[in-house]
Amino acid sequence: MDAVDQAEVLLGQLRGRARGLPQLHTHVADATTWPDRDYDVVQAVLGIFFFLQMASGTEHVIARARAGGRCGLTIWRRGAMETAGQHLRGAVAQVTGTAAESRKQHLIDRINQPETYRGWLTDRGLTQVEVTEHELVLPITPELAWLVVTGSGFAAALAGLDTSGVEAVRRAYLASLNEAGVRHLDATTLVGVGTRPMT
Repeated sequence: MDAVDQAEVLLGQLRGRARGLPQLHTHVADATTWPDRDYDVVQAVLGIFFFLQMASGTEHVIARARAGGRCGLTIWRRGAMETAGQHLRGAVAQVTGTAAESRKQHLIDRINQPETYRGWLTDRGLTQVEVTEHELVLPITPELAWLVVTGSGFAAALAGLDTSGVEAVRRAYLASLNEAGVRHLDATTLVGVGTRPMT
């Protein structure tokens, strides 16, 4: 069993939680160039939209499964995490004295609904694709709100900031959420599961 990620911090947390599972091996690597294949199951949880080339990267990951193997690929549903992203971008702009950047359009914006995601995964080569919508709305706390930033791709917005700058962003971000009356976080996902064809 191999766990592949480019974030050593996340893999370190996994190793800590997976003590007693000697069959689990962690690798700091790019999943889109991972060479091993013929896995019974391949999973990518909230990661494929970070690939530089989302479509070809996803196809590579799917190809790591054996013929007849199963693949499970999770993305955010449309609207999930958008509020957090908007307030974070505003906080970074406030702290750095720059104009708030609008979120750039991405392929994920065209496929983050069940039917479009199902079709997209089918186009990537999977068969018998099923997409399940997992509704999740969480009461937001300061701890959770900041974890959403530091434990996800949002952390890239903090790149280049020193410790005091990161703390200033944290305070501005939490204040922005509070002033806007944000009390819940939409963390709804789409889980797409399919089979790699036998031929």
